[in-house]
Amino acid sequence: MKYVIPTYKRSDTISKQTLKVLNEGGVEAKDIWLFVANQEEKEKYLANVDTNLFGHIEIGELGLVEQRNYITHFFLEGDEIIECDDDIQTFKRLALDTSKNTLQSVENIPKFCREAFDKCKEEKCGLWG
Repeated sequence: MKYVIPTYKRSDTISKQTLKVLNEGGVEAKDIWLFVANQEEKEKYLANVDTNLFGHIEIGELGLVEQRNYITHFFLEGDEIIECDDDIQTFKRLALDTSKNTLQSVENIPKFCREAFDKCKEEKCGLWG
C-alpha cells in the first residue's frame, strides 16, 4: 500500500499532523509519498521535514485537482493507494456498532486499510473512503 499526501506550503506543520498520525498508526515511512508542486516546495520540505517520516517526495502539479489527477496517473493500475490530506490530526473510523454513530481511533492504520481494500475486492468496487 502507498500512503500518498498531496501537499502545498505545509512543510512547517505536516510533521506534527499527517506524518505523525501515520507513523504513530504503524505506517512505515517507506510507504509514505509526498507530492509537492515544484522544486522550490521540494527543497522546503527536505529542509523542514524529518526525512525519516516519509520515504518518497515527488514533484507533481500545482493545484489540488491537478495534483490528484497527476497522482492517479503516476502509479500503476492496481496499486493500492491511500490519499491523505496534509493536515489530518487523527485517523478514525465509524464504530462497528453503527447505531451509536460514534467514531473510534484507528490504532493500526495498515491493518484497517488492508481490510478496506480486501472488502473492496470482495464487493468488486474500486474505491473506499
